[in-house]
Amino acid sequence: VMMGCIYASFVSLFWSFVLTGFILYVFSLFFVQQMTVTLAETEGVDDALWALQRESFRSVQRGILTLMQCTMGGVDWDTVYRLIEPMGNMYVMVFIFYIAFFNFAVFNILTGIFVENALKHCRPDAEEMELERQLKKCAELRELELIAEAMDLDGSGNINREEFLAAAQNEELVARFVD
Repeated sequence: VMMGCIYASFVSLFWSFVLTGFILYVFSLFFVQQMTVTLAETEGVDDALWALQRESFRSVQRGILTLMQCTMGGVDWDTVYRLIEPMGNMYVMVFIFYIAFFNFAVFNILTGIFVENALKHCRPDAEEMELERQLKKCAELRELELIAEAMDLDGSGNINREEFLAAAQNEELVARFVD
């Protein structure tokens, strides 16, 4: 059952990776395009900052890696913020939106989908539930037979009034009825 749940949740995991990759791609593409313009305009102004900006956003793939690192703890997002800050307030706001969106929306939604799908596949199907119900019913019937045998003091196969009243006074038999 557990392996079936894990296997079934791989489909959700796959689509979660696809969605995460798409979001990373879109934001990386946005920042790489804008960074290319900024790098062309500011070459030679601040060589250390320019080199870090170029290193972090030299391609879409490297931009994806940079954004992934700043959302998943590989790089402090403040470091990337300082690289984007010279581009202007709009780009800073987009970056902050990206961080907030990714951390609150994407991670929570994907986790919820993954867990819900895993739990859905872990639930017993109708056949398993019916089998479990039948087994419980058989166990209860066997318990009732044992109680009736204990109540039949003379072993006649019938419980008369005196045997029933005597059984009603027996705390052990009354407790078995309650359970």
